[in-house]
Amino acid sequence: MGDIKLQDKPEKPFLIQHLIVHGVLAAILLVGGWLFPVQYKTLHPRVLAHAGKVSDDSAKGAIPQTISELHSAYHTNSLTGASEVASLLFIAKRQLEDNYNPDDPLQNKLTSGANAIDYTINPQTRAESQQKLLSSGTVSRELLNLKTATPDYEAQITLLGFLESRRKLHSKLRAELLHLQTTKQTNQLEQVMHSVTTLGLRLGFYQLAELTERVSSARTFMQLSKIAKLQTIVYPFDTFSKADGLISRDELGGTALVSTNHFTRIAGADQRIDPEEWKTIDFGKLNIVDQEFAHYDNLGDYLTVDHLQNKSPLGRNILFNQYSGADGKISRDEWREIGFIPLQYTEFPAVYAAILWSDDPDRVVQYLMTYGRPGDDWLQAALGNGHGALTELLDKQLPLSSWNTPAPGAVAQFAFKRPALALTVKYILMALGCFVLMRAWNSYFILSAADHETLHSYRLRRRALTAALCLTLIIISEPAFFQPVHSSEYQVAVNVPELGELNPEPSDTNETNNKTDMETNIILSAVIFVLFGAIQVFVFQTCVNKIREIRRGEGDPNLKLRLLENEDNLFDMGLYIGIAGTALTLAVMILMPAWNISISVAYASNIFGILCVALVKITHVRPARESLLIEAQEQA
Repeated sequence: MGDIKLQDKPEKPFLIQHLIVHGVLAAILLVGGWLFPVQYKTLHPRVLAHAGKVSDDSAKGAIPQTISELHSAYHTNSLTGASEVASLLFIAKRQLEDNYNPDDPLQNKLTSGANAIDYTINPQTRAESQQKLLSSGTVSRELLNLKTATPDYEAQITLLGFLESRRKLHSKLRAELLHLQTTKQTNQLEQVMHSVTTLGLRLGFYQLAELTERVSSARTFMQLSKIAKLQTIVYPFDTFSKADGLISRDELGGTALVSTNHFTRIAGADQRIDPEEWKTIDFGKLNIVDQEFAHYDNLGDYLTVDHLQNKSPLGRNILFNQYSGADGKISRDEWREIGFIPLQYTEFPAVYAAILWSDDPDRVVQYLMTYGRPGDDWLQAALGNGHGALTELLDKQLPLSSWNTPAPGAVAQFAFKRPALALTVKYILMALGCFVLMRAWNSYFILSAADHETLHSYRLRRRALTAALCLTLIIISEPAFFQPVHSSEYQVAVNVPELGELNPEPSDTNETNNKTDMETNIILSAVIFVLFGAIQVFVFQTCVNKIREIRRGEGDPNLKLRLLENEDNLFDMGLYIGIAGTALTLAVMILMPAWNISISVAYASNIFGILCVALVKITHVRPARESLLIEAQEQA
């Protein structure tokens, strides 16, 4: 009876054709699931492209369906200021082309007009403009009276008056501004006015008017101005400057060498101290502790194109030459005069086009505040695919997948219309692929065991391995698990002086400098957690099967005891794998911090290993040895 072995009965006798059919079917199912154009919390590029082809027939004639049609709608419009708006939309359209060159003189010509703030920046004509606005009856006195709460922002308030006179100031935004004055929220009102400055310096009057006509809340308006400011920001001079072997007065600011006027005498005519002049300084007399030249020589006074190349749009030769002097360098004073990067070198034209096209600035701003700089690229991708694609992106508020896998049009259409069902079908295809793969494996490696219990254990072990494989394939097929947790650069508080800025940016008492904290990738952590558990189940079953194999094998009890001792390393395998899983996870956390895996997952691997070894040795090895010792004693 002990010589009889049980085995799985295959559904049909093993044939090589049987193995090939199962293998091919498994490959088709797995590849089909892998290429299915739907992903968890991610928008697939094929679905976005299909959304661009779908349009609402009732609105097809009223809404431009492509960015070119949107540009043409303004370019051919005879209304005052339409051509100014069309110039910015033209840049947005050109930026979608592979051969776009921001140095093209045409782009520079389009953005060289007067800024909106120029209408009211002259204090001599500002009062006259206000009187004309009031006498025309198109502007309410309440709006202009905002200057009583924010007297330093009279130019911005007058600009808002011009916008209201042309019916280009959203009624809700206007009401909110008046409410801020009534409730004495002066700081908030000043921030809105600063936002008017930021956008008014970058946009023409009619370009700004198209935004204020659509923006209905002060919060969205301020966030939009912050986006514009960060997209066009000129970083501080010292970000790019390098040590030049000379120390200027600015670099020694606050030291006794400057306060005692020794600097002028030592520096000479060039007002720079070189290493030889530095050696002549009596540091003891001046009570200067740090005497290292290199500690002070950290800021240059000029920037060349080499300092900026590949680091800033200002590193482009044509743009650099616009601001540099005859010596081919930009000094600190010249750098302060730059103010901001011209729009054709930034992503703002795309943001502007998205707001006008979607007629929904709230959702555009929300998307960028969520995803930051990558959101700029995804927004441009939607613009390139048409109005339907832009609507889909803003409706879903999801990141765009970096995996542009091929997909038939019908499948993309199904994923577009029924995304939840499509995701379910994808997972089912991958699970079926793993199941068929297991059947192919079973047809070639037929299980055999001495009893039903061991045979069941073998089956469970293979199922655990198949489940681990299925989970691994699902993880790999979802880019959302490997993308960084989105932390928007646009949520960072920034205060950089503007060119010609009338007022400094007020401090925000309600909004902290809070770049979004990196959050744990809960889903990826949970899947890895389950994967480690499945691996330990496989190890546990392997150890238990080995114990049963030894106990039911041939030989006397003493031989079986020695065989059990020989397998001690196998019984500790769960702990080895657990430690390896912990080390590997910690290494991934260091090398791939953007994945944001929870550290508890690393510790879980070790804990699973400890539990596995404890269960094997306490509940199986110990009783087996005890039974064999008793049998050996009885035989003796």
